[in-house]
Amino acid sequence: MNKKNIAIIFLGDFFFDARCINMARSLLLENYLVTIICTYKNIINYKEFKNIRFHNISLHKKGVFRYVEFHNQVVHFLKNKVFDTIIAGDLYSLSSACSYKYKNINIIYDCREIYTELAVHYNKSLYKQFLYRYEKFFLKYVNIILTTAETDEKLLKQKYAMFKHLIWRRIYNYPINYSEDKKIDLKKKLNIPTNHTTIIYQGVIQKNRGIGQLIKLIARSGDVTSIIVGDGEDKEYYI
Repeated sequence: MNKKNIAIIFLGDFFFDARCINMARSLLLENYLVTIICTYKNIINYKEFKNIRFHNISLHKKGVFRYVEFHNQVVHFLKNKVFDTIIAGDLYSLSSACSYKYKNINIIYDCREIYTELAVHYNKSLYKQFLYRYEKFFLKYVNIILTTAETDEKLLKQKYAMFKHLIWRRIYNYPINYSEDKKIDLKKKLNIPTNHTTIIYQGVIQKNRGIGQLIKLIARSGDVTSIIVGDGEDKEYYI
């Protein structure tokens, strides 16, 4: 039986993206042939990924031209290649993934974010509208959408209710080797009262991501503790 051949396209460095790494590991465990098309700088821990074929996209342009350059290079690479499934690892890879127009090909879109609502686009209404139209246009070519949470999936289903053909699947951002034995008692470690409800924020520390509201709510509560895990440009501001 022939192994299924899968390509993951990602505008970013595969070796620093936990979601792409976990996806590739899972596919390797299921004995798929995996090709990664991304913009990495160096191959890290190559022994673990020795059975993966890597294709590096080297970008030289900036701004919107960077996305066009990425699209064109990926389309050129995919030409005359044979894959059973193409996975767009993010919104910015969606157009190039959908350019692969072979019969019976599966196009999977890993919608890991609500891209139109990212903090970086908070005051960019025209840009948000463009992203919405771009995403909507290419969804007609997609077979399966992957989401990271029930709330995201619900919102996206409402947003794109016109696409009845889409199959929705959820892949949480859990480590692939998660084990109950590795659990940490954060309350004990951080001296948090045992009767407190604990809210954990894990992610990039930027404005317009709800961190400010979380801090204000915690300050008004007597039995709730919040733990903020991450780094980012506004870390010092919130400290």
